[in-house]
Formats: sequence, C-alpha cells, structure tokens
Amino acid sequence: MSKRLFLLALWLLTASFCVPEAPAQPAMPRIAITGGKFVTLGSGEVFTPWGFNYDRDVRYRLLEEYWGSEWRKVDKDFRAMRALGANVIRIHLQYRQFMDGPDSPNQKNLAHLRDLVDLAQSLGMYLDVTGLGSYRPEDDPLWYANLSEQERWRAQATFWGIIAKTLADKPGIFAFNLMNEPIVSADALPRGAWVHANSIEGLHYISYINLESKGRDRPSIAITWIGQMKAAIRRYDMQRLITAGLFPLFGSADATGFAPKRIALQVDFISVHLYPESGRVREGLEMLRQYQTGLPVLLEETFPLKSGIDDYRRFLEGSRDLVAGWLSFYWGESETQASSGGVPAPTLIKESMSAFRALRQDLMGPSARRGVP
Repeated sequence: MSKRLFLLALWLLTASFCVPEAPAQPAMPRIAITGGKFVTLGSGEVFTPWGFNYDRDVRYRLLEEYWGSEWRKVDKDFRAMRALGANVIRIHLQYRQFMDGPDSPNQKNLAHLRDLVDLAQSLGMYLDVTGLGSYRPEDDPLWYANLSEQERWRAQATFWGIIAKTLADKPGIFAFNLMNEPIVSADALPRGAWVHANSIEGLHYISYINLESKGRDRPSIAITWIGQMKAAIRRYDMQRLITAGLFPLFGSADATGFAPKRIALQVDFISVHLYPESGRVREGLEMLRQYQTGLPVLLEETFPLKSGIDDYRRFLEGSRDLVAGWLSFYWGESETQASSGGVPAPTLIKESMSAFRALRQDLMGPSARRGVP
C-alpha cells in the first residue's frame, strides 16, 4: 500500500470514531437577583418562586428518615408537586444526619442529597435547601449539644461548607437557607439548651444560635453568625443565594434578634414564615411590611393554621405587592387523597391547596409573573 493510501485509510478509520455527539440539553439557569427581583441568569427573566415545604410526611417522619428506604415515595411526591405547578421545593436538612463528627460528613446522606437535587432538576424544579435542623433534639449527638458557642458555630460552618461543596455544580439550588427560625437569646440558657422547647408533634423548629448574650447587641450576634456561615459557603460557591428563615415574635420582626433591616447586608433576600390569623388579615399584612428592606421577600412558609380559608385567601391576595414568591406545605397527600380522608386535617389541606393554587392561577394571568411554570 502506498503511503498516500495508508494515510487515507488511517484518516477514514479515525473519522469513524469521531461521530459528533448529540447536542447537550441546556442546563437549568441559576437564580439570581437583579433590581430587587428574582431572575434567571442569562435571560434575566423574572422568576416567581411558587411551591412547597417538603419537611416531613403525614406521619411526621423527617425526609432523611425515609429517603433511603422509600425513594419511590420521594420520587412520587416530587412528581406530584410538579404536577401541582411547583417550581421551588424547600427541604430541611438535619445536622446530625449529615455530620458524624465536627469534621466528619456522612457520605451516604450527601449522596442521597445529590440524588434529590438531580430528581428536582430532571423535573424542572429548584430546591430551597434549609440546614442545621435539630427538629428531634433528643437525637442530636451529645458532643454537638455540649459544644461551646464558638465550637458550635465552627461545626455549623463546617456543615455549610460541606453542603456547598457537594452541591457547587448543581444549578438547581434556588438558595441556601442557613437555619429555620433562628433566635438570638438575650438570657442565659442552660448548657446544651440550643433548641427551643416549643414543638409540633415532637418536632422542634426553633433554635438558638447562642446561649447567652454577654452584653452583646443581639442583631450584631446574628450578623456575625450569618457572616461565618456565609464565608463557609462562599469558599465553594460564590453565586448561590443565601438567606435565613425568619418569623415574628410578639408582633415584631425584630424580636428574634434577626432584625431584617440589620441583617439585610448579609443575606441576599428576606425569608418570612407567617401564618395569618382569623379576623386579623390586615395585621398579618402589616407584619409583612416590617420585613421590607429593599431586598426581595419570599413568603417561605404560610398555611391557614390560625385562620379560616376565606381569610387565608385574602391574606394571599394582599401579599402580592409585598412578596416575590410563596411556599406552602406538601406532606405527601395529593389534593384528591386529602379530600378522601388523608391526614392531618384533610379538609384543611384540601381547602388550603385550593386557595394556594388559585393564587398561582392568578399569577399566571396576562400581567407577567414569568418563572411560574
């Protein structure tokens, strides 16, 4: 064979292994903030978070307590929430499930977390990832409960660094919520008393970030804590939105120590947990106004626990000019199942879902609320 024929044969053989790949599917755009609004990076299109907290199931089991053995249930629930129109799902991560020691992550649950993000992304939904949960404080390891403030903050920052590193390549994370309903204590609390005594069916949703103030300004303590958690995240992810889950105490947005106007320079948006009360819709909306800082406000938790459905509808409608997104709750029951005897409070679940979906339908009208699927 001549040299020319040999080179031609070699070229043809090589070319046969260089078939162009099919074009990759476009990745989900990350969510950013521009002009005081949530937007999708690249297009700049306004993004309206609308979805659910998926914190537990109807049996009050936390997500990490069943996602390993009942993945088909998780998959089914996520598909059901997507069918309801959700574009953001909020999950709540327990510290003890992800940290076997102050510097020892639980690789099994980190893998489950990545799988969950992949599932959400495949369905076109983003995750609002809340961390540092101690919802069952009796299950927290003693070494964690007995840490000093400085040691505990360091352990919590390590948690967030690990979560940020694990998910750094995932565009489907809407935001990192540093903690659900944190409080800065003004009083001296007993050693290890990091979790507030109030509970719902044994689940404790409120935690302290300190056990004593030692004369320090409470909002300054909150700002310092946020800064330490944020620095751990920014080591691995410079763009992800960061917030904390805030709720009002004693009719004041500032009473927890996480005063919105004081912490606004440390977070990317304000997350509010607010449940309207019967006959007090106006007061609920006034409370929402206390969280206006110039940053977008996400009504991250709302449900008619203390109101009738009519007042709940009025509250949702009245909140439209005050917030940039809404998250209610989904506990694994579809609207149909809830109406046929699901628990808890099947009628309440059905009616609240109807009111919440009516808000979504209104947002879908001609006046622009893109980003809602």
